[in-house]
Amino acid sequence: MDHLKNKQGGGVNAAAGLSRNLNARLGQRNSFGGSNGKLKNSRSRSRSPSKYRHKRSSRSRSSSTSPSRPRKIRRSSSSSSSSSDFIPLSSSNSSYSNSKKQQKRNKKSVDSANNGGGGSSSSGKSKIPFYSSSSIGGAIDDDSARLQQRAARFSQASNSKQVVAVASSPFGGGSSNATSSSSKGHNRNSKKFNHSRSYIDDSEGGENGLDLMDLHIVGTCHDLEKSFLRLTKAPLPCEVRPLEVLVHSLENVKQKWRANQDYFYACDQLKSIRQDLTVQGIRDKFTVEVYETHARIAMEKGDHEEFNQCQTQLKMLYTEVGASTNTLEFTAYRILYYIFTKNTLDTTTVLRSITQAQRENPAIAHALEFRSAWAMGNYCKLFRLYKTAPLMAGHLIDWFLERERKAALRTIIKAYRPNITVDYITDLLAFESRDKCKEWLSGFNLPFVGADDAQIDCKNASAIAI
Repeated sequence: MDHLKNKQGGGVNAAAGLSRNLNARLGQRNSFGGSNGKLKNSRSRSRSPSKYRHKRSSRSRSSSTSPSRPRKIRRSSSSSSSSSDFIPLSSSNSSYSNSKKQQKRNKKSVDSANNGGGGSSSSGKSKIPFYSSSSIGGAIDDDSARLQQRAARFSQASNSKQVVAVASSPFGGGSSNATSSSSKGHNRNSKKFNHSRSYIDDSEGGENGLDLMDLHIVGTCHDLEKSFLRLTKAPLPCEVRPLEVLVHSLENVKQKWRANQDYFYACDQLKSIRQDLTVQGIRDKFTVEVYETHARIAMEKGDHEEFNQCQTQLKMLYTEVGASTNTLEFTAYRILYYIFTKNTLDTTTVLRSITQAQRENPAIAHALEFRSAWAMGNYCKLFRLYKTAPLMAGHLIDWFLERERKAALRTIIKAYRPNITVDYITDLLAFESRDKCKEWLSGFNLPFVGADDAQIDCKNASAIAI
């Protein structure tokens, strides 16, 4: 029995020792972790300032290092220390908000003191917007007066319009004074407009001003030669040559052109003649002759712009004045010019306007065949027709001959294998001599083979851009 008691007693002591060790370990864990209430305290402590965190950590270390104290005392001490040292977050926020409110109150009191303490003065002043108009590209202070003046001016203009409308209305009985004043103002404005006619004219009329066709001036100038100047106002009669003088001026230009071939002088004199004709409103057979002469000279010298102006005017003159002996010739030139500009729409319009009898004209027949060969890409027929071009058609074809030769050479290099002779290309592309053809081909760096480079290697030349 005693033996059993000793065992039981030993078991109790062992259990007590075991429970004491477990309690010590659990107490140490609870000192760091604890129950749910302690978790809340630990979270609130983590948000507190660092100085309180340092104190708590030191106290928790001291409490954990003393295992002889009971668990109850440690718990009460930790809770008491936390309650005494911790400052909650809500209290700091409330104190911060209170300080902000106090600052705003102080600021309001200072503002009221500066304004004299009266709310009426502040309410009497207009509030300045946060974004000023001048800072974001709006109106400046000086613009307000200008805007008011402009509004007043527009209102006056609208009122004057209404007065004129009432005075001129058949249903309203406007006063005679109003009508007379409006008519006087209109006449005054019209005179002022006539004196200040400003426009830029090339010879046909300016885009930004009055058309020269509105001016019908009879010239009194007797100068045979006069340089071309763009008009900036209505010309005086002493600055314009009459028709009798212009006839002699045209003959003088023709003679000097045959003798000197000075295109700058001829173009300047012919544009001056055209301007004098336009200002006086003269559109007759002589006007057609002037434009045809200028078109031929411009065609010979390769002046595309002047030729286009002349042929455009000739197309209208042939309709107004009537057909001349050169109408079909310049119609053929117009077809070739449209090939130069690749204007297929106007080409179709011209083809529809040509009658069957006009197609028998040599110039028209040649232009139609040339257009057909160009449209189908038949370069053999195209250059054969170039060699037999009638009248001055060859000068116009020269403007786009280089373009067509390059297109034909690209086709030849693709079609022929392995080689092709330079002599064949010279005859096919209508060159004057073999040397000129060889010089033209050398500009593309084509590979030549054979004796004296008499042939072109088409296979290797196909990789070269022309």
